[in-house]
Amino acid sequence: MEQTEGHAVCDTDPLKLHYSWCLMQIGKCPKSQWELQLQTMRQAIKDERLGFADAYLVKIIDPMVARHQRDNDNFRMREGFDLHVQLQPPLIHWYKKLEATLGVRVRWELLESSPEYEAITPNRFRYDVGKFDAFIASLDNKT
Repeated sequence: MEQTEGHAVCDTDPLKLHYSWCLMQIGKCPKSQWELQLQTMRQAIKDERLGFADAYLVKIIDPMVARHQRDNDNFRMREGFDLHVQLQPPLIHWYKKLEATLGVRVRWELLESSPEYEAITPNRFRYDVGKFDAFIASLDNKT
């Protein structure tokens, strides 16, 4: 889609590493599993099969607000709700470090309508293994 249309939009990070890293941070994923996924993803970037997105939309929501929304919604099941509340602090850390590595690719809000694709520039670091390695190394820095 990206090659034919100029943009590909997905509702999650194409690298999918944030989830296992966040799980590892809260003790729900062994470090060995994270390291295996990390090496697999690094090779995929090197092979230009996957890469950094052009834009990341991240919304931080207060856990109390989320609980209120959950408790007042009778139509959706939220079986993993408590886990996702636990994952939010490491997820925010992940995207802050990604933003520091890639520049202004992270937007700290969800858009009310589709993004203006012309305003989203292609990510020149899409397949940059050096940037990937720098980003992963930065995750250990808690500031």
